[in-house]
Amino acid sequence: MKKTQKPTFTARFMARSANYCFISMFVNALLIFLLGDTFGDRFFNSELLLGMLLLAAASLLASVLFSFFQLFAACFRPNRSLLLSGIGKAFFSTILLLGFLLPAFSFSRGPAYDRQHSNDLRQLQLALLYYAEAHDGQLPPHRTGNGPDENGIYPHSWRVHILPYMEQKDLYEKIRLTEPWDSAWNRQFHDQMPSPFQSPFFRTNGMQHADGLETQPKLSETSYCVVTGPDELFPENGESASVKDLQKNGSAPRILLSDSVPGCWMDPEHDISMEDVKKNGLDASKGFRAYYRKRFIVVLETWENGILVLNRKELEERLGLR
Repeated sequence: MKKTQKPTFTARFMARSANYCFISMFVNALLIFLLGDTFGDRFFNSELLLGMLLLAAASLLASVLFSFFQLFAACFRPNRSLLLSGIGKAFFSTILLLGFLLPAFSFSRGPAYDRQHSNDLRQLQLALLYYAEAHDGQLPPHRTGNGPDENGIYPHSWRVHILPYMEQKDLYEKIRLTEPWDSAWNRQFHDQMPSPFQSPFFRTNGMQHADGLETQPKLSETSYCVVTGPDELFPENGESASVKDLQKNGSAPRILLSDSVPGCWMDPEHDISMEDVKKNGLDASKGFRAYYRKRFIVVLETWENGILVLNRKELEERLGLR
């Protein structure tokens, strides 16, 4: 190596810029930690988090670039001090950038998933209410068992009945209601489940947010269920309740939909039974589940948005379990 020379203005500028960008990245990371610890989900589900993550990533990327420019300048006019510091900063900045970007952008998808989750639930909620509006206020029939009724119609999930009200009429017309939901013909549609029937959190993360498991969902598995049973929308093994009767003046809206234990979307018996929930609590084999940040998301039977995000205690209080 040539004798160490006094660094050029360009080399000094690159070194200082790399230092400032590196410091900026650490300040952003510290602010994210402090804001997350102070405001919790309000911060993690906001657009501010995404902006701060992008700024931190940009600062770290700039630090990498300035470090490499510093290396080039130090080699062009050899200076041992700048050369060694440039090598160190370039190495550590590159490692940090690679280690930061993947989990950071994965984590920042939370707000987008939240919006998709709310949109899916709202679409299902409106489809149920539109069905009721077209059927004299009656929600889809909730029948269980294996036998057909007097018209030869077998029990089918409410999800099948609302397909025409969520722009899935073609799929609805292919399903044979005069055959069981799991007949040889109808089984071919199990893997053709419309995406709104599966939570984006569940679809992406599987069961790792529920019960500590890490199984990935099948194409046929829904994560949304209606709430059935006494004092709820769908009486067990009976005709559906009337929306008009349920929306009486002064009565609190009941829970219509919720994230739930996964099951086949065409299975008419895959729903949340309030009888089981009140007997076994929220840990029932078929019941409410939280797939994201230990929050239960439920939808009320109301034309307004009516989407609630509740922690375990709040949901238990609403269900009268406390």
